[in-house]
Amino acid sequence: AIALDTKLPQPQYNLARLLRKQGDIREAVRRFRTVTDLLPEHSMGYVALASVYDGRCGKQWEDLDEAVAILQKAAAVTKREDPGVLRALAAVHARQGQIQSATSVALEAIALARSAGDSALEQAILRDQDRWASGR
Repeated sequence: AIALDTKLPQPQYNLARLLRKQGDIREAVRRFRTVTDLLPEHSMGYVALASVYDGRCGKQWEDLDEAVAILQKAAAVTKREDPGVLRALAAVHARQGQIQSATSVALEAIALARSAGDSALEQAILRDQDRWASGR
């Protein structure tokens, strides 16, 4: 067995992702929360934690309000300058049926992606918006 230094966020994050993939959601949540506690500015820790509650891990874990709260914290921590965080937040708003909020946040994310020269992310967000508009 490999010992895991519980004070290092990256191994905790990697283990949490593996646990989520294997279906040990409760332990994955615990590990993702450890990551966000150890390294609050680790935006992907918040995004991964929110992914548990946005429905991707099954109905028994779905809690869209919790996903929004987690992603709003991530947006605050990143000063709303991380387009990936904003994309995830927009997607959860859309799942809640809050298309106006989703669109507003998505526009922020698009502007950030564009200013960073990340056309792939910009196009992905635009495709997200098309899905919301068509109800998919």
